[in-house]
Amino acid sequence: GGQTTASLYHTHKKFKDADLSKIFVQMKLTVIKDKEQKSIEIPNISRFANSQNKVSELDLSSNNPYFIQIENLSRKKYVVNPENKNQSVLWFFERTNGQYRETLNKQSPGQQKKFKEQNPPNLKFVKSDIAKFINIWELEPHFVSQGSQKNFIHYTKKITEVVTKNKLPGENFYRKLIANAILFKTADKLFGRKNIDAIGDTNLKAFTIAYTISYLHFLTNNRLDLWRIYEEQNTDPILNKHLKELLKFVYNHLIFEAKSTLITEYAKRESSWRKLKETPYQIDLIESLKNFLISDDEKTI
Repeated sequence: GGQTTASLYHTHKKFKDADLSKIFVQMKLTVIKDKEQKSIEIPNISRFANSQNKVSELDLSSNNPYFIQIENLSRKKYVVNPENKNQSVLWFFERTNGQYRETLNKQSPGQQKKFKEQNPPNLKFVKSDIAKFINIWELEPHFVSQGSQKNFIHYTKKITEVVTKNKLPGENFYRKLIANAILFKTADKLFGRKNIDAIGDTNLKAFTIAYTISYLHFLTNNRLDLWRIYEEQNTDPILNKHLKELLKFVYNHLIFEAKSTLITEYAKRESSWRKLKETPYQIDLIESLKNFLISDDEKTI
């Protein structure tokens, strides 16, 4: 009865004279006595109660404690604005669809201006973005290439045990998440725009970026200084130079290896990612990027 009740509420607000006194809404109440099962059972209730409608895993996961924790971190972890060092801003995690817009609409025009300055629209990210950024970092670009829904399902399977054991994301994880978001956005800009400055077919942009960043992490043994990227909220020009060359290399590799196969299908295979890892790169990035790397001990922190 949730949607029906919401409709009645908005009707009452919009039409003050509407008589709703004789309306009753049937509801179903499920009591979950085992609190440890709450995060598992609540999505299942939504999943099976809405079987007549298409409800995506992205929708069902909104109340997952894992994402609630990331939302909490995103509301208090201020970062420097790289375009104005005197200003601090927030990355706004939209845990539920339209959350940014709804938060904005509840405020006065003056408050809205301040809100947008503190929470720039270009720093908004959603649940599927988290799955994308982290799976790329964890060297799984072939899953990312399968699309946001399938990639997200794969990601939620990985975090189920974490949630069950109540080991929720901490500040260190959040910094690494945002650093990978910055890397992704940087690679997106470096690839270029259609009919302007693109290094190749922009229809293949998403696959190229996913494979390139994973390949960068692979070639540097996951030692890229993500803390530095987070603190500076930017990537160094030297790193950008190597990243752009790597984008070109990976783009050409995907086209050559896919041959008669559609790259959109080729990129989804784990064997394709394995093939790239086995392909030697002409530059020793551990040496070339040594000023941007951390030690093996530091990366386990």
